[in-house]
Amino acid sequence: MRPVTHITLFTLAAWLLLLSRVTAQRKEQHRVDSFLAVVQSSRTTNDTVYATALYHLAFAYFAVDPDKGINYGTQALALAEALRWN
Repeated sequence: MRPVTHITLFTLAAWLLLLSRVTAQRKEQHRVDSFLAVVQSSRTTNDTVYATALYHLAFAYFAVDPDKGINYGTQALALAEALRWN
């Protein structure tokens, strides 16, 4: 049996880190999909439910696609201001 070297340990650690990151992104993608469904179902109403869904969708997109998160956050802010909702 070969002795464990620093390179072997580093390679193992790198793979574990990559695997945990992929798993975290999948969880975030599930959250994104859930909030996206709420946003799409409440799109016709300009109320606080829609604004809240946009807000949560913006934060869920943070780990998956930050540019889309900023876009949804901007929409949420604009709607909240239009509703005069604090």
